[in-house]
Amino acid sequence: MDVEKRTEAFVSRDGAAVTGQDGNETDNSSTIPPPMTTPYPEPTFDDRKAWITVVASSLTMFVYLGNVYSWGIMQVRLVETTSSSLTTLTFVGSLATSFMICFSILSDKIVCRIGYRLSALIGGFFMGLGEVLASFLTHHVIALFFLHGLVFGLGGGLCIFSVSTAPMSLFKKHKALAMGFVFGGGSLGSAIMSVVTNYLVKDLDVAWTFRILGFILWGVSMPASYFLPSRKRLGNKSSRQLQWYRFKQPRFLLLVGGTVLACFPLFIPPYFIPIFSRSMGYSKEIGVIILAAWNLASTLGRVVAGWVADSVLGPVESLAICMLFMALSSLVVWPLSSSIGIFSIYLIFNGIGCGAFFSLTPIAVSSTFGGENTLSIIPVVWTTWFCGFFFGTPIASGLYSLSGRSDGLEAFRPAAYYAGAMALAGFACVLGIRFTRSKPAPEEKINIKAIMRLSTPLLVVFQVATAASSAVYERQAGCTASAPGFASLNGGTTGGAGGTTVTVTTQADLEKYASASGKDVIKVSGRITVTPYGKEIKVSSDKTVIGVGTSGELYQGGLGLNSAKNVIIRNLKIGNTNLGDGVENDRDGVQADTVSNIWIDHCLFENGGDGLMDLRKDTTYFTVSNNIFRNHDKTFGIGWTDNVTARGTINHNWFDSTNQRNPSADNLAQVHLYNNYLYGVTSYGHYARGSSNAKVENVFFENTKNPLTKDSGAVLNASGNTYKSCTGTIASNSGTGFTPGYSYTLTATADVPAYVKANAAFLETLSAIPFHIYHSTNMMKFLGILSSLVVLAGNVLAASRTSPPSGSIVVAKSGGQYTSLQAAINSISTSSTATSTIFIQPGTYSGQVSIPSLKGKLVIYAYTTNDQDYTKNQVILTNTLSAADAGSNDLSATLRVATNYFSLYNVNVINGYGKGSQALAISANGQYQGYYGCSFVGYQDTVYTNKPHQVYKNSYIEGATDFIFGNDGNAWFEKCTIAINGAGYITASGRDSADSYWYVINKATIAAKSGAGVSKESTVLGRPWREYARVVVQNSQLSDVVKPVGWSAWGTNPTANVYYAEYGNTGTGASGTRVSWAKKLSSAVTIDSVLP
Repeated sequence: MDVEKRTEAFVSRDGAAVTGQDGNETDNSSTIPPPMTTPYPEPTFDDRKAWITVVASSLTMFVYLGNVYSWGIMQVRLVETTSSSLTTLTFVGSLATSFMICFSILSDKIVCRIGYRLSALIGGFFMGLGEVLASFLTHHVIALFFLHGLVFGLGGGLCIFSVSTAPMSLFKKHKALAMGFVFGGGSLGSAIMSVVTNYLVKDLDVAWTFRILGFILWGVSMPASYFLPSRKRLGNKSSRQLQWYRFKQPRFLLLVGGTVLACFPLFIPPYFIPIFSRSMGYSKEIGVIILAAWNLASTLGRVVAGWVADSVLGPVESLAICMLFMALSSLVVWPLSSSIGIFSIYLIFNGIGCGAFFSLTPIAVSSTFGGENTLSIIPVVWTTWFCGFFFGTPIASGLYSLSGRSDGLEAFRPAAYYAGAMALAGFACVLGIRFTRSKPAPEEKINIKAIMRLSTPLLVVFQVATAASSAVYERQAGCTASAPGFASLNGGTTGGAGGTTVTVTTQADLEKYASASGKDVIKVSGRITVTPYGKEIKVSSDKTVIGVGTSGELYQGGLGLNSAKNVIIRNLKIGNTNLGDGVENDRDGVQADTVSNIWIDHCLFENGGDGLMDLRKDTTYFTVSNNIFRNHDKTFGIGWTDNVTARGTINHNWFDSTNQRNPSADNLAQVHLYNNYLYGVTSYGHYARGSSNAKVENVFFENTKNPLTKDSGAVLNASGNTYKSCTGTIASNSGTGFTPGYSYTLTATADVPAYVKANAAFLETLSAIPFHIYHSTNMMKFLGILSSLVVLAGNVLAASRTSPPSGSIVVAKSGGQYTSLQAAINSISTSSTATSTIFIQPGTYSGQVSIPSLKGKLVIYAYTTNDQDYTKNQVILTNTLSAADAGSNDLSATLRVATNYFSLYNVNVINGYGKGSQALAISANGQYQGYYGCSFVGYQDTVYTNKPHQVYKNSYIEGATDFIFGNDGNAWFEKCTIAINGAGYITASGRDSADSYWYVINKATIAAKSGAGVSKESTVLGRPWREYARVVVQNSQLSDVVKPVGWSAWGTNPTANVYYAEYGNTGTGASGTRVSWAKKLSSAVTIDSVLP
C-alpha cells in the first residue's frame, strides 16, 4: 500500500492519491437501439403560448433557485447559532439539490404520465412543504439534513424537471434563448431572494425564515404551474424509456464527464461568498450585496449564452466557454481577490460561467443527440450530477478547514484552486466532443472559426482584467516601485533601481552585495540562516533588498544600516533572534542609525532579540508600510536622539499581539500614523514621546491597552480612529498639527482590519505565468499552456499553517491563552475522551515538557510557513538535561510523551546537553504516535521510541551515538534527514524475540552534519541493543559518512538472530562489503508489514 495513504492511520492530513485503471472507449453504435421517433405531439413552435410558458417557468425558477442559492445566508446564521461546522452545513445545503437531481429519473416517468402542469403543481407543493417542515428542525441538523433534503429535493426534482424541459418542446429557432430566460429567472430570484433572506434572518430568525420561504414557494410556483402546457398524459411507453445505453457512446461519456466535473464547483460561490466576505472583514450586508451581484451576473450569463448558442457558436461550444470562465475566474482571479474591486472581476466572470452552465446543458444534450430524445436523456445526465452536487461544496469546505485558517484570503485559496481545476477538466471533456463526431446532428452548428473569433477577444478581455488585478501586486511587490509617504520627499527613495539586479541564496552573497558601493537590487530567495546568531547584515546606500515571492527570509539575523541613504527593504521575513534566556541584547530585525530616505514595506517581523525595528539617531524621511509586527515585547522604536528633526510615515501596518513600542515615536518633528491596525496590544499602542508632533488618522485599535498616549511636551492631532474593546489611556489632542507634504488616500477606518489582514506582509505576483496565450487563435496550444494552472491546484497542498485551527488551545510568548506548552497541556483533563488541539505561536520555549497519558487524542500544531518542510519551523522546545542528572533516559527528554494517539507537527525539539551522557530530545512512550515535519537534535540517544506503532515523516534527526533507539519501538521513518554530528551508531534496536517490531528507514538522506567535522566512514547504520534487533534501511541516500561494513555488533553479543537489511540504497555509503550477517533484500519492506 502507498506510504502516504497508510500513514492516514496516524493523521488524516497525510492523504494519498487514488489510482485508477484507464481504458480505451469505443462507440458500439451498431449494438445501440435506434433513437425513438416523435414521442410527443409537435406543437406550434416559437409562438406566444411558448413565451408564456417561458415566463411561468422563469417564475418557478425564480423562487426555487432563490431558495437554493440563499443557503449561504442561512448557513452563516446556522454556524453562529448551532455547534455545526461549515462542512456539515454545506452537506445539508447540498442534499436538497442532490436529491432533486436523483429524483429527475422518477420525474421523467411522472411527467410522461400526468403532464408538465400537474407535475409542476405537485412539485411546488412539496418544495414549500420541505421549507415549512425545516422551520421546526433548525437545531436538529441531522433531521434537517434528511427531512428537508428529501421533501424539498423530491418537490424540486418534479417541478424543476417540468419547467426545464417544457419550454424546449415549444421552441426550435430560439430554444437556447428561451432556456436562458427560464434559468435567468432563477438567477434573478437568487439575487433578490438572497437580500430578502438576509433581512428575514436578521429581523426574525432562521425558523421563521424557512416558513416564509415555504409560503413564497407555494404562492408563486403553484399558480405558475397553470401556465405550463398539457394536463394530459404525454407520449407512449416507448417514449418513456430512459436511454442508459448512451453510456456506450464516447460522445455521451465526454458530455456526462465534463458536466459532472463542472458540478463540483457549481455551488461553491453562492455557499462561500457570505463566509468569504465575513472572513475578509466585510459586514453581512456587504456579503449579501456581493452574493446578489454574482447572481445578477449569472442572470446575464444565462440570457447572453442562450443568444450566443442560438446565433453564433452552437450549444456545445457555448457550454465549453462557460466552463472556461468558471475555471479561469477560480484559478486566477479569486486567489488575488484582496479587495472588493478585484473580487468583482471574479463575480462577473464566474457568475456568467455558472449561470450559463445550467441553461446550456439541456440544449447541448438536445443538439448532440436529437431533440426527440431530450426527455429520455436529461434524467440520465442529471442523475450523474449527484456526486458533484452532494460532495462538491463540502470538499471545498474541507479544504478551507485544512488550510488551518479561519480568516483572510489564504484560507480560501485551496478551495478556489480546487474549483478552478475541476471546471478546467470539465471544459477539456466537453471540448473533446468536437473530436468524436463524424458528422453533426441536424440541429447543431459546428463553427470552429466562430468559436475562435468569439473566444479570442473574450480571453483578451479576461487577460486585461487579470492583468489589472495582478498589477496591484506588481506595483507593490515590484523592485522598481516608488516609495510613498515621507520617503517620497527629500529627493525620493528609489533604492537600487537602475542598478544591477542579483539573486542571493546565501549569507555570503547577501553581505557582498548589500555592503557594496553603487546601486543594486538584491533579491533574497529562500531562507538565509544568519551566523553568528543575531548578526545584523550591513546595508549601504542605494540598495533594494527584496524577497522573492513568499520565500525571502533572514532567519536568526537582521539588517543594519549606519549613515546610509536611499534604501528599500521589502517582502522579507525577519526575526527569530530571541533565545528566550532573558539576557539583554541588541539584536534587532532592522536597525537604522542616522539614515535618510528608507522605505520598509510588506515585511513580517516576529520573535526578535531586542526590537523588531529600531529607527534611531535622527533617521529621517522614512516610510514603514504594510508590515506585520507579531508576538513581541519591544516592537518598533523611533528616536534615541535629543534632536527634533526627523520625519516619518507609518501606515497600514498590523501590530498583532505585541506589548510595547507600537510604535514609540520619540522627538520626531513630524510623524504621520494612519490606517494601522493594532490588535491584542498589552502595554500601549501609538505613543508620542518627548517633543514629537504626531498626526494619527483612521487607526483601528482593537483589544488594546492604552491605545493612544503622549508625553506632556508632545503635540497630538488624532481623528477618525476606532477604539474597539480597548482600555486605559486615549490621549486628547493638543498643540498645532501639521499637513504632510505628500498626497495620500485614507482607507475608511471600518475597512482597516480587513484591508490590513489581506495586504500586510508578503506579496505574491503572477507575472511569471504566461498569460500571453490569450492572444492565440490556436485553441489546442492554449490548452497546453493553460494546463500549468492545474499544477497550482496541486501545489496548494503544501500549505502554510500560520493561525490556530478553530477550537485550539493557543500557546504564545505573549497574547496566547498560555505562555508555555506545559501549561496548555496541564489544562487538558486526563479523563476527557475528546480530541484536544494545541497551536504554538513562534518562539523558543525553554524547559522540559511532559505529556501524561490522556483518554482522548492530542494534536499539537506549530506555526510554520510550510508544513511539509522542517526548515520552515519557527517553534523550538529546548532543554539541557542528561540522563545521569535526571535519573533515567526518559526523565532527561526535552519532550516526554506518555499518551497514545498523539500527533506533533513542525516543532524543533532540542536537548543541548552534548557529549558525556545520554540526553534525549524526545521520549515517545505511547502507541500510535506521529511526528511530521519536526526536528530532533541531540548527541546520544536523541529519539527514544519505546512503544509500538510510530511514524516519523519529513523530519530531521541529529545525533552521534544510538540516537534512534528503543526496547519496544515499532517505527517507520519516511523521507527523513538523518544528520551525523559525531562518529558512532545511528540505530540501537532493543527488540525481543517475542515481538514483531521493526525500525524501517525509507527514502531518507543520511549524511554528516555540515560543519560538525565528522570524518568519512565513521558511522554505522546500527548496532543491536538486544540480540533480536530488526532494522531495514531502504531507498535511501547514504553519504560517505557510512562505513563500508554498514553495521556493527554490540561488543561480543551474538548476532545470529539480528535482522539488519538494506534495499535500493544509493550514494557512496551504500557501497562496500557489509558484515556477513547483514542481508540484502530483493524487494522493499512495505509499510503494511510494519504498522498495523
